[in-house]
Amino acid sequence: MSQEEAEVAEPVVDDVSNAAKPYCGRCTKGGYQCDGYVEFVEFRDETKRFTQNWPRAETSLVRSTSTHAETRIPLWIGTPTRDEDNIFTTHLVHKIFNQRDAEAMHLASTISFHLNQPDIKTATDKSLALSKISLRALSTTYFGQVQNHPDLLYRGSRWYSDALKELQLQLYHPHHVLREDLLVVIIYLAMYESIAFTVPNAWLQHYKGLARLTAFRGPERHMHGVGFALYPTLRQNIAIAYIANRKRCFLEEPQWKTIPWADKPESKTLIDCLHDTMCDAPGLLEAVDSFMVGGDEMARPGLCEKAIAMLEELYTWRWKWQRTYPDASYIISVDVSMQESTSTSIPRPFETILWFHDFSRAQELCFYGSILLIVLRMCEFLHCRPDPTSKESINDPLLPMEGSRRDIAIEILRMVDYHLDCLQGSVGALMLIFPLNVARRNLELDSDIAWLDQVMAQIADTHGFEMGRAHNVQYQTK
Repeated sequence: MSQEEAEVAEPVVDDVSNAAKPYCGRCTKGGYQCDGYVEFVEFRDETKRFTQNWPRAETSLVRSTSTHAETRIPLWIGTPTRDEDNIFTTHLVHKIFNQRDAEAMHLASTISFHLNQPDIKTATDKSLALSKISLRALSTTYFGQVQNHPDLLYRGSRWYSDALKELQLQLYHPHHVLREDLLVVIIYLAMYESIAFTVPNAWLQHYKGLARLTAFRGPERHMHGVGFALYPTLRQNIAIAYIANRKRCFLEEPQWKTIPWADKPESKTLIDCLHDTMCDAPGLLEAVDSFMVGGDEMARPGLCEKAIAMLEELYTWRWKWQRTYPDASYIISVDVSMQESTSTSIPRPFETILWFHDFSRAQELCFYGSILLIVLRMCEFLHCRPDPTSKESINDPLLPMEGSRRDIAIEILRMVDYHLDCLQGSVGALMLIFPLNVARRNLELDSDIAWLDQVMAQIADTHGFEMGRAHNVQYQTK
């Protein structure tokens, strides 16, 4: 084995004094300098070495459309090498699962576990092999998208097709259907569609499938272990899907808001409480839709009461957030921000940017604003009369009952720079897709919308999330 190959096989770290990272036997025997093991493989820029051996995009397209290609799989579409799997998957972890919170660390650990599973042809546990195929489809496609390698996009689509076939089989298995690994597989596949965007609503179908599987499992399976760790991700993604579909969500039922935390109620976080209200939003949207197409006028007071109650829940949450994190954000000028992240030809529709000390706080406030906009819009449709709202922005960020809908939408836009700059990677861009779509539907000035559209296009071009383009996903929130 060459030294270059050994370096890829055994990644290096900077800290050699940590006793938890002993020297590896392979480098010791080979006489190579080694800085010890790390928990996950670390990304090294070995792309030039691999791209030299990949066929050019033009050649790949010719192969894929030829009669010969239809009869057998080209050699370069076969099982990737261990080094390729490591590079693509480590790139995915570093770009999307690089937060330091428990949820992201758990998902990164799960990815590492799935990467080390046997291939489908040799695996005795087909459900774990499915996890590896799905991960391979996602990581290969994501790498190909951001690095502009059409060959890898095609390869990822082949893995994706294989994963869909195997998923259909696993869903009929009486034991595998209840395993948490299957939930993670569907998350992988939904993320694949947010990148490849082969069919406009494919991501939505995956999350609706995730919802049916979660409902079948019941809330008791999310009280401990992996099920509990995945629950915030499941709830947020399922709620977004039902909001986009404007249909009532089973997660609004009380047992889904209480049972997962029954044994440890103190573990319920502020974002968990915000998700409680978020899961009520799809039901409100469906009820308002039914009323607007010819519902009984006698139903208006009840709908108004529900909308106002949701507003009060959101305002209560916001005050609690303010008391808990009074100094979570601060204001910086547009001129001193890192403008490389949002370089647009249209001037920003604001003069200052909201910056945060912690990414979780930014995510919480951004989703709060999104849900608030949805509920306020429903109040307008119903001609409800909530408490008077101040048209002047007294506090920054806005406190309850301050500012117009445009002010709230602009506040979400003012968090864009932080989301794109705060972390090395694309997790901030991913978290912006839903809030920016909601904000866009609450803006009326052409200049506001034009700037936002350029930012959303940049998220798709730079970070690979094709679903993020302004006209690719229609959240029907108005």
